[in-house]
Amino acid sequence: MTTVYNTQLQANSFNSAGLIGAALSYYSDGRIHTEQRTVDRKFDRAYTYGTRADWPLAIRRHRKP
Repeated sequence: MTTVYNTQLQANSFNSAGLIGAALSYYSDGRIHTEQRTVDRKFDRAYTYGTRADWPLAIRRHRKP
């Protein structure tokens, strides 16, 4: 398994021998913004946060193949 970290020591991407992998992006406050899968893009996600920042709401992105 390979993991790449940014300067805040948050995982930017990870990959495990082509089985699973993702690239992550973050909001300026450190919360996850998007997760883009490298193997199967239908599992990409965008995250929004309600009034309680510690309760993320995952939203699946609908993409046409």
